[in-house]
Amino acid sequence: MRKVPVEKLNLNYIKEASKTLGVEKYFLRPNNLQLMHENIVKKKLQISSYLYEFIRVCCQNNEENQNYFLKFLSFYTTHIGHGAYVTNAFEACMGSNEKILKNLNNYNANVLETIEDIDSKKSKSLIPNILYKFKRFPCYEKADIINLLAKLCFLDEETSVYKNQELIFHTLLNDEDLYSRVLMRIYSTNALLNQQIYVELVGKKKNEKPTAFSIEKILESEEKPISKKEIEYLKRQLILFSNLCVGRNYACVEYFGKMLPLKLLIKYMLSNSFPEDFRACFCQLIQNIYIDKEPRTILMKPNLVRKLELRKRIDKGKDSFKNPFTMFNKRSQTKKQSVPDNEYEMSPKSTVKDEKNQLLEAEMSPAFGKIFIY
Repeated sequence: MRKVPVEKLNLNYIKEASKTLGVEKYFLRPNNLQLMHENIVKKKLQISSYLYEFIRVCCQNNEENQNYFLKFLSFYTTHIGHGAYVTNAFEACMGSNEKILKNLNNYNANVLETIEDIDSKKSKSLIPNILYKFKRFPCYEKADIINLLAKLCFLDEETSVYKNQELIFHTLLNDEDLYSRVLMRIYSTNALLNQQIYVELVGKKKNEKPTAFSIEKILESEEKPISKKEIEYLKRQLILFSNLCVGRNYACVEYFGKMLPLKLLIKYMLSNSFPEDFRACFCQLIQNIYIDKEPRTILMKPNLVRKLELRKRIDKGKDSFKNPFTMFNKRSQTKKQSVPDNEYEMSPKSTVKDEKNQLLEAEMSPAFGKIFIY
């Protein structure tokens, strides 16, 4: 059977329908045909957004539905980039499930064979397929995909998914063309007096040279040098950088630490002229790159550590010490004279002459002064 192009099929259908209705001349006008086609596309997008919203609600915090969603993941992945409602459904299905996030690429090894890759590199992994989708769209417009990649990097604030972080990081670094289409290039100047962080954007036209602007000019100036979509994309990109470093991922920490100096991040975080959402991004970058970065080591806390409170007194020209480990007895309370519970008296038997005997007595006695665990 010969395949009919979609445009011809729609045109033939409209012709037949218009003949039956007797309004053929009206529908065959170019302007009216274009409006009708646009309305059909809008209705399709609206219906698909409702369906994905339904999937999001069903899979939110429901492990059984999330596992069922994975069976059709190869079909849903082809829709990534059509709207934020698709990535929101993916986040709801994967973001709270530790098993799915940690075994995401292993699970998809046999599922995603039918996904068409742009460079004819039939990757069976989900994350590279998501990244290569950026080549189908104009640069710096799909902030929802960047947000999805950021969500796949960690389970919560303290638990990171190292496999996903490494796969995103190395896939971007190994393909320079993909890196330039997915991420805005960020670098800092080495000037001592006026050190700044710059953002470089690739030209939209083929022969157009890339342009660079300082973050201060992008966020502080009234006349923005870039569009609102690109500013939102920049914010999502900074969040992605921060999430790649969650959990002390040393490769990402070292790479982004050279790109974003600590002094400038602190300066931008404390600047009142910057928007609050960007200041929050700089704060997260400081935490994940510079604060939570030291290697994890197990510290054994000491046991049976005692604090000696030695009090000097002069006795016949020689220094001597009162026994620091003394047994205390409560004063007997009588009806005539009431004594508070916190008052104690020393037992006369507790005085020891030799300092060694003091320590031995402290170890042997069941009750002694103060015990501290450092």
